[in-house]
Amino acid sequence: MKKRTLGLFAILCLAMFTPMTNAYSGGISGQGTGCGGGYCHGSGTQTATVSMSGQPTTYTAGSTYTLSVSVTGGPSSTNGGFSLDIDKGSLSSPGTGATINTAANSATHANNNYRSWSVDWTAPSTGSGVVSIDVAGNAVDGNGYNTNDEWDTTTYQISEGSAPANTAPTLSNLLLSPATASTTDTLVLSYTFDDVDGDTEAGSTIQWFKNSVLETSLNGMMSVSSSQTEKGENWNAEVTPNDGTDFGTMVASSSITIGNSAPILSSVSIGLSNPGTTDDLSVVNSSSDADAMDTLTYEYRWYLDGNIQSSLDGLSPLPSFATRNGDSWEIEMRVSDGTDSSAWMKSSPVVIGSTTSNTPPSVDSVTITPSNPTTETDLTALATSSDADMDSIVNTEYRWMKNGIETDVESQTLSSLNTMKGDSWSVSVRVNDGTTWSTWQSSPSTTIENTAPVLQSASLSASQITGQTNVSVDAQMTDVDVFDSLTFNIQWYLDDVVQPQLENVNPLPSSQTSKGQNWAAVIHAFDGSDTSSESETLYVDIINSEPSVTATVSDSINSQEDITLIIESSDIDSDSVEITSITWFRNGFREGSLDNATTVPSSYLGPGQIWSVEVLATDGEEAGVSSTSITISNAPPTAIITVLTEYAYAGERVQLTASTSSDPDNRIVGYQWAWSSSQAGQSSTSGTDVSFLMPLSGSVSITLVVTDESGATDESTFVIQALSALPCPSLTSSLDDGTVNVEWTWNAQESADFNVYRNGVLLGQTNQTSFTDTPSILGLTTYKLTVTIGDRTLESDCQSPLTQITIDTQAASFDDGPSTTLGFGLGSLYTIIGILFLVAVILRRGD
Repeated sequence: MKKRTLGLFAILCLAMFTPMTNAYSGGISGQGTGCGGGYCHGSGTQTATVSMSGQPTTYTAGSTYTLSVSVTGGPSSTNGGFSLDIDKGSLSSPGTGATINTAANSATHANNNYRSWSVDWTAPSTGSGVVSIDVAGNAVDGNGYNTNDEWDTTTYQISEGSAPANTAPTLSNLLLSPATASTTDTLVLSYTFDDVDGDTEAGSTIQWFKNSVLETSLNGMMSVSSSQTEKGENWNAEVTPNDGTDFGTMVASSSITIGNSAPILSSVSIGLSNPGTTDDLSVVNSSSDADAMDTLTYEYRWYLDGNIQSSLDGLSPLPSFATRNGDSWEIEMRVSDGTDSSAWMKSSPVVIGSTTSNTPPSVDSVTITPSNPTTETDLTALATSSDADMDSIVNTEYRWMKNGIETDVESQTLSSLNTMKGDSWSVSVRVNDGTTWSTWQSSPSTTIENTAPVLQSASLSASQITGQTNVSVDAQMTDVDVFDSLTFNIQWYLDDVVQPQLENVNPLPSSQTSKGQNWAAVIHAFDGSDTSSESETLYVDIINSEPSVTATVSDSINSQEDITLIIESSDIDSDSVEITSITWFRNGFREGSLDNATTVPSSYLGPGQIWSVEVLATDGEEAGVSSTSITISNAPPTAIITVLTEYAYAGERVQLTASTSSDPDNRIVGYQWAWSSSQAGQSSTSGTDVSFLMPLSGSVSITLVVTDESGATDESTFVIQALSALPCPSLTSSLDDGTVNVEWTWNAQESADFNVYRNGVLLGQTNQTSFTDTPSILGLTTYKLTVTIGDRTLESDCQSPLTQITIDTQAASFDDGPSTTLGFGLGSLYTIIGILFLVAVILRRGD
């Protein structure tokens, strides 16, 4: 018991010297930039380290990141606190031991039990720029005092990331064909377009160069007609892909030099059909060359009775001295342009001195079938002929012309592989009666017409769909006309009735459909000229749409306000909508007592709670659901200044209290006072109760700011006017035969009590203006007077006057008493006994 008594006595003594502190164990928001000013404990000598992780190097607008804050170092403990401030974006979802303010721009600890915390940060909108995050951390030892604690601060800068950039397209497999072209060939360009973003080709540039000079008239063309090229020209193309946003890298094709076109020998014959022995044999031919500037030369070979006469090569005409009566002669020739030569062509034979004249046969008509060919149709030449000599036609030759230029096709049938849409084809025919060839006869030209595309397959976006969704059509098609642009035609039928106003509308808008309808789409492929013979009919049923329901609550509600739910519902099918259930959740847990309620009373609410509601609606077939949530904000405190002093006399002390201030949903943790006057200047302090001396004149303006645990504040002001100062008593003393008479004046209307002190020791209290003392001392003696009104002692200097008087031996009367040594000993003993008695009383009350 003695040990307990002495220990408690020591604690009591230490408590007398322990300073008061403001402890922010419940958190302090808005202090991320610094821990001075009394908000963080300890010296801040950086032996503690605050750090943050989870923040991006650059942020994406609207994205959410989890920020983790931790404090290391400092005193050996697991206790601590933090404050985190952001200048852009918003905070949410505080983790264990953390909380955020109602503005969602500052987070702090909810208690001091942890040294690590987390909070979600949602990045601001695009164009917000650099975000600053200030973090302060405090490592504490948890003893309730601010000694031995350490803090640290740091700042993070996060730049705004750029929006995903469009990737320019690329181009590959660029091919200019044919690789060896002549003046009769069309130059055709092909390539592969690729875009990693999935963009389609739009706005690519195609440029053709002839001998390195840009041919602007050909910009955008995929081919160059043979009519625009000449032998010896160098051609190439450059293509720059575009996806509608950006151009890719230009790609150049290989160069093609237009080569020589071989000359064409159309016919050859001997000039006389019945020559005599004195006639020279001249050579008649028909030849051409697509290269207009070429000079043609000819080679001749003569045949006698079917045998070549090499010694006569190159002769034209054949002189008569080389012939004899009855000889059968033929001429074979070919034409050359200096680079290429035509094939050898032999004439019909003539007989020297023949008395029988042969009439050449004739081609009466030439036609091409079919009459309306397409790119899938073979062309066939049909000719009719006759012979005046009734000779039989023993041979027929064909010569096909494309766009007026002779080709190397010499058969009766022209394969469709050689034709393209838009080509103009004709054919020339000649016949032979065994002796003589007829002249060439040409057919009328026929143009290769369009081939209808082929519909391979078609599909709808769904076979069942609601009345709030569009119906999309897609199709796969092919066309042998490689340069045709393919689309597809759509005819929409509603309940088997065609809807002409919706022809080729894709997608079918939801505004055109209603629940219960049956729609059909008939699809044909279309190449701009013809539709496919194939078609596909697809069906879609319009089914019931789920009802729409929207649940909303106020954006900002504090714990003293009711949550009022507003429900809006509709149905695109015009069905009647019924609200079937309303379910409330507090911090993720269902609050069953509020089922189907549209109002949450404020009595259920607390600051920081997250309330969510789920509303379920039905149209009789389908259910719709909507949910929303809100975080309950802190209700601010109310600051109330109460003046305890009844009268504010000039120069006297005024007592104030904030004890009547209140907070409806929290605890007030800070009281900050400030007052100012024209005479005394400005002063401030903290605490529930304060006091100050009134100035000698004028008024004092007082401001009280109270702060609750969540950081919310309220402010109140009050003005006190100084009353006139009370009169100062005038104190005098006189000595009369060992008796000291002390007298004073008091001219105020207020009743007062007066305390009389001799040499600092209270002698007594009186409400009179005089006091008698019979001291047992000698020498100079000082008397002091203090004035008390009610329970207040006046503090003005003049309210405590002094007077001195000298007491000599003749005036003093002494009684024998105990010795000085005994008096000191007894005094010390009484003091110790008194202290021990006081401690015992305190301990007894504690028990």
